[in-house]
Amino acid sequence: MDGRIRGMRRLGKSEDDGDDEPDDRDPRRQLAGIASAALHWTPRQFWSSTPAEFWSAVEAWKKMNTAKAD
Repeated sequence: MDGRIRGMRRLGKSEDDGDDEPDDRDPRRQLAGIASAALHWTPRQFWSSTPAEFWSAVEAWKKMNTAKAD
């Protein structure tokens, strides 16, 4: 393929691109870290979730873990 998937331009690198160096700027790694540390999701749960599912879970986590103001 020429970098397009069903008419969409590919935005990120694939996991098998040979670049295994950690990069804290990579949003995939940042979001996977949130899913793992805060939500206790497995990698499979994270990678199979939709963005809407992920952000809904993050919002619920925030509500459950934020102290209420008096």
